[in-house]
Amino acid sequence: MTKKTSDAPPATPATETFVPAVSFTGYPDGKTPVEFQAGVESVPVPAAYAALIRSKGLLAGSTMRK
Repeated sequence: MTKKTSDAPPATPATETFVPAVSFTGYPDGKTPVEFQAGVESVPVPAAYAALIRSKGLLAGSTMRK
């Protein structure tokens, strides 16, 4: 009996970047601190974390990018 394997890469969560209005330290993965600088586009973060930042009003204007 052979085991079926898939050559497809594992699914990765959707990511987004944003430009924060204020500088802050965040934990997009829940454990690793990341410094976000006001006016500087962020590294890609999980979409759920980006939505949290948006809900807290920490974006500089309308800058959410997918």
